[in-house]
Amino acid sequence: MRRVLLTVAFAVLFLVGHPTPAHAWWHWLDELSGPGPFIGPELQWRLVCFEENRAKVSRDSHANPGPSVLRSLDSLKTRKINAADGRETLHHNVRSIGATAFGLLGCPLQPEKHPVASINFRGALLWSTHNNLDYGGKPAPHVFLWQPEFSFSIFLDERKHFELMTAGGWSRTFGDGVAPLWHSYVKPVVLTFTPAPLNRTANAGWDRVNRALSVSASVLYMPKGYTAADFGAQGTYNTTSEKLAAISIVFDLSRF
Repeated sequence: MRRVLLTVAFAVLFLVGHPTPAHAWWHWLDELSGPGPFIGPELQWRLVCFEENRAKVSRDSHANPGPSVLRSLDSLKTRKINAADGRETLHHNVRSIGATAFGLLGCPLQPEKHPVASINFRGALLWSTHNNLDYGGKPAPHVFLWQPEFSFSIFLDERKHFELMTAGGWSRTFGDGVAPLWHSYVKPVVLTFTPAPLNRTANAGWDRVNRALSVSASVLYMPKGYTAADFGAQGTYNTTSEKLAAISIVFDLSRF
């Protein structure tokens, strides 16, 4: 527990003091009292979006919806005018297809909305960097975690520096000799901090990257723990629950 508190304290200092700005791309999860810590990629999609009123007013301005408004998926589509009737339509292009595939942009189910709050889905594939359990002199295997997760998030300020989230999901262990088990977990509070404000009036390349980079910190709680046998190891090691610090480095395409 002391190690977890120290890790959370470090995460808070990192969030406050890190000079480079930062929704989810690379994830770090603390040690599972045996294997770990874990690292790996993650992707997140805003599935259901709740839109701020000023975004509705500026709906027609797809390329530049406003100085502090997240992009909708439609904002990356190509506008085409029908030669027969002169009607304007939106068509998918490489950018909008890529943004949908890699997540972190608008709402695939509501592509016209500029979100200020959303219901999200996250998928992460993590692997252990260390494994300190006893394998009888044999090399310790890597432990892998697959984590599907649902969450609700909302921005706390107009310039969108802070996004507050609550999340819950499942963590599946697998690997060489590792039992394929599902463990449920909750993240009561997830805080994402972006040092650069969402300001679309600055559109230089570095400005775009700067306002899209974030750092997210949370504590993950599993009500059920693990035993040595779950990881194919020897000994009587077991835990009744798990409390783990987690940090994500985020690149949010809806801010780019």
